[in-house]
Amino acid sequence: MWTPDHEPTTTTNKRRMNLRLHVAVAATGERQQDIAARAGIKGMDFSRYKNGQRKPNETVKQRIADALNMTVEELFDDEAKVS
Repeated sequence: MWTPDHEPTTTTNKRRMNLRLHVAVAATGERQQDIAARAGIKGMDFSRYKNGQRKPNETVKQRIADALNMTVEELFDDEAKVS
């Protein structure tokens, strides 16, 4: 029987990152496209990062964090907590 406790760590960490990104975007009250533009990336790429379809590289992580006025660690660190 599958339980969340048996889910692979990489999947769990990915979901946490996606949730942190979703929460951060929602907290701004801005459109995703506007945040992406501030980060200097395409809206579709930002959507893919947010939905876990692509993993941003370190440069893109920094740009997204800057656009959201957060640190890379707050958004993408596997140990960060969602509040």
